[in-house]
Parts: sequence; structure tokens; C-alpha cells
Amino acid sequence: MEWFNNNASAVIAASAALLAAIVAGGFALLGAIVNNKANKQQREELFQAERWKSNRQLFIEKGEEAIGLISSLSNEFLAVVNATTIDTVGGQDGAISDKVKERLINTNSGAILDRLDTLITAYFPELLPFKEDILKIYQLGLRKYFEYVMGKVSKQDAAIDLLKCNESLVNKAQNFKLELSRKISQTL
Repeated sequence: MEWFNNNASAVIAASAALLAAIVAGGFALLGAIVNNKANKQQREELFQAERWKSNRQLFIEKGEEAIGLISSLSNEFLAVVNATTIDTVGGQDGAISDKVKERLINTNSGAILDRLDTLITAYFPELLPFKEDILKIYQLGLRKYFEYVMGKVSKQDAAIDLLKCNESLVNKAQNFKLELSRKISQTL
């Protein structure tokens, strides 16, 4: 006990130093953990921002491609509808003209429609009704033409219906492109 009394101040100082070292070490460890969490969160936020930028760029590129495909598809459809309209007005009753046959055979609309369908379904599914409407208008135009060829409707009625289909195709394609442009601009 006498040794303790003689060395009490040294023991107390050593204990205080040890306690201070433990407390300092604990705070250093806590600081390192907090710092690591903050760094990890910052890296994740940076990764999320980079991923968002790359997804946004992809979304914009696919949207631009889809707009081009809408234009190409409507041009293909309009070429067929125009050929059928010209054939209806100036052609012979009861026969499909060679020009219409050639236009129907050489149309590239199937490949364009497949690619457009893929893009719209994958990136802009809410716009599928626009694509379906364009397809329905085109099919209506063909049906009206074939009804004329089969003698079910008059030349005048067929021509009027085909001109309406032409106008509807143009308007629907413009609305489709406009709506797609709005979707793209929302990502900017």
C-alpha cells in the first residue's frame, strides 16, 4: 500500500493518459466510420448521377431514332395511300394498277414498323396508341382502296375516303412526333 501511496500521482497520471488514449482512439474510430459512410454515400450518389446521365443520353438517342422512324413510316404509308388515291381517280375500275402493286411490294414499312415498335415498347410504352392509330389509318386506306377495286364503293367515295386517310396519316404522325418530342424534352 505504501508503494501505491508513493506512486499514486504517477498511477493516476498513467490512468488518465490511458483513458485519454482510449477516448481519443474511440473518437478516431468513430470519425473514420462516419467518414467512410459519407465517402460511400458520395460515391453512390456520383454513380447514380453518372448512370442517370448515361440513361438520359440513351433515352434521347432512342427518342430521336423513333422520331426518324415515325417520319419514314408515315412517308412509306403516304406513298402507298397516294398511289392508291391516284389509281382510284385516274385508273381503271376493277383492277389494281401496276404502280400500286409495285408500291405495295417495295414498301419498307414492315422493317420500319418492327424497329419503331421495339423502340416505343421499350422506351415510350405510353405512346403505343399513337403507333396503333397510324397503322389503323393505313389499313383503313388500303381497305377503302380494295373495296373500290372490288366494286363495293364508287370511285368518288373511295377517293374521298383515301384523301381523308392521307390527311389523318399526316396529322397523326405529326401528333405522334410532337408527343415523343415532349417526352424527350422532359428528360433534359
